[in-house]
Amino acid sequence: LVTGCTPAEDLASALALPTGAQQAELAAEGVNLSVTAGYPRKIPITSAFMQVNLHPSPLPEGRGPWPMPTAILKGADSGVTLHKLSEEFDEGDILLQQVIPTAADETLITLSRRIEYAAVGLLDQFLKDPEKIWAEARPQGPGSWWPEPDDLARTLLPSDSPETLDRKKRAFAGYGCLIRRE
Repeated sequence: LVTGCTPAEDLASALALPTGAQQAELAAEGVNLSVTAGYPRKIPITSAFMQVNLHPSPLPEGRGPWPMPTAILKGADSGVTLHKLSEEFDEGDILLQQVIPTAADETLITLSRRIEYAAVGLLDQFLKDPEKIWAEARPQGPGSWWPEPDDLARTLLPSDSPETLDRKKRAFAGYGCLIRRE
């Protein structure tokens, strides 16, 4: 957090996009890598240093802002991908990746923890030889975009089967579901 600011100013400062001048200043100070994870805005691309992102899905599948609930709802594999930042969200060349099979009883909480541990391992691996891994990056190719789940996706409906109710509750565990009564 930025010291001497109100919480609202802290958030605004944290979400402020870096300018080209700021990126050039960072490069002049010796910065050669930026790492993002869960950042909700498009960061300008620079050639002044490496820019990577940790994304919580096995890209190119699961592009989008919050793929974990969708992986549980679909019963699809999850994972984490370290990729180069690119002009398009979640489409940069893949540096490292770990697929995480989504367990039958997976919850958002357990999947998030498993992804966090895997992300730390990938970043540790990358930092041991970033130039080599950067040079060996591979293009993603076509994939899928998973939009952020809306309120309907997390609404428990009287018409839902027991399996659907269970899956929705697990997909939004710790975040919350809505209930529609008839």
